[in-house]
Amino acid sequence: MRHAYGNGWAKRAAWFTKLAHQRKPLTKWAIVAALAAAWLGFGLAGWLKQDRPVSDAIYQTLGALFMAGDYFAAGEKRLIEHDVARFAGVAVTAVGLLFGFSGSVGRAIARLLLMGATRHVVIAGENEPALALARSCRRAGDAVVLIARSIPPETEWSLRQSGVVLIDGDPAQRDMLRSARAPSASHLVALSHDAENLQIEAASRALMDLSGRRVPLVVSIAMTSPLLLSEAREMRLAQSRDSSATPTRLEPRPFSFDELSARLLMGQYAPAMLTHAERSRQSRPHLIVFGFDTVAEATAVRGLMNLWSARFGAPCVTVVTPDAQAAESRFDGRYPQARAHEPWRADIAFVQFDWSNRPLDADLVQMLATSRGPASAYIVSTGGDDDNIVLALSLLRACDTCAADDSETAAWRAPIFMHETVESEFSRQFRLRDQQGLPAVIAFGGVDEIASREMVIDRSLDAGAAIAHEMYVRGIAERRAIERK
Repeated sequence: MRHAYGNGWAKRAAWFTKLAHQRKPLTKWAIVAALAAAWLGFGLAGWLKQDRPVSDAIYQTLGALFMAGDYFAAGEKRLIEHDVARFAGVAVTAVGLLFGFSGSVGRAIARLLLMGATRHVVIAGENEPALALARSCRRAGDAVVLIARSIPPETEWSLRQSGVVLIDGDPAQRDMLRSARAPSASHLVALSHDAENLQIEAASRALMDLSGRRVPLVVSIAMTSPLLLSEAREMRLAQSRDSSATPTRLEPRPFSFDELSARLLMGQYAPAMLTHAERSRQSRPHLIVFGFDTVAEATAVRGLMNLWSARFGAPCVTVVTPDAQAAESRFDGRYPQARAHEPWRADIAFVQFDWSNRPLDADLVQMLATSRGPASAYIVSTGGDDDNIVLALSLLRACDTCAADDSETAAWRAPIFMHETVESEFSRQFRLRDQQGLPAVIAFGGVDEIASREMVIDRSLDAGAAIAHEMYVRGIAERRAIERK
């Protein structure tokens, strides 16, 4: 059974937040209406039973709200109807106030209970990944505290409905982290921009040094810059190797959502890519990437690292982009070791093509297949979902045209992977068209899929990478055994 983060106090705070923000207007109005009907009905019935005039009965019934008059007279004058009317009248006021201020009351109780919270999850940020991660953790039963500057009112209410405790403020400030009980948390996830995420890490480190906590706080720091991510990892590695350094109370984990998208794609579909390469009798896996944004760059790098098999030669990547020279210079600057050593030189080529001025057609697909070999898979990631959809449709038509003109249709039916942050109607329709056991176009990198508890906190991809590496080592051993025979 999966462990849920948060002690009893943290979970009670989440429960009060969820309870106080449930929107059930029909139920609430039904309760208020029933109490009002009991108050007015029993009040009128009681006073009319004592032969009071109608106007006097109405006046006396309304007087139940003011806790005065004949309702409180001793003796046998007061009937059972009077007791029902006066208690119902008081309840109308009390219940109405409770329903009207239930959100504020629930938030106040939750903040009070949060003072004893430990082992919960703290998320800093107000972007889509932060919101998606908060919802994912709540679905897993975790106690979640979200620090954000500004969230739309409806989104804020929806989060609180799910039990997320919200703290309005700057997540890089120590006071905000202290209010979220970050020094007592199990995980702190910084999902703002790069510079602020590093500030959040520094502030949490200072709080941990003051807290005296023995168990390290796991701090996951999201990075969008590949260079900054590499530097952060190098710095953390150097700190872990420094034997003279004092034991840290912080366990930093820099990561990138773009890299997670690429790793998840390769982990799920690398076997399908290799199967297509084998079916179309390719000598090596060939990945053709349209666009070269950060997701496409990470996917190209992971393709060069992951598409190794004992059945094929070294993988190759072809990048098709409107500015091939700038893309190549950026790649060489960020990954100087990729093409520095000839025996292990990465085979990646950059092709100039501007799809905004010229439609992507079968001639381009055939030219790429002639010069670099048929594709084992296509990756479409240009930086915007709308451009990715249009380009994926054009590529799909071009591949269909090539397949119609050639008897070797398997060589052109390579799977197309389109980066899409949020699922659209196009990607849903793409799934309906089956192609060799896969949809014609497969959307990947959705924020709900990547910014999840499994990816960020449980780090399930790390376990998958270890298994993939073990399978690769076994494949190499089998290949060597066959060569010896």
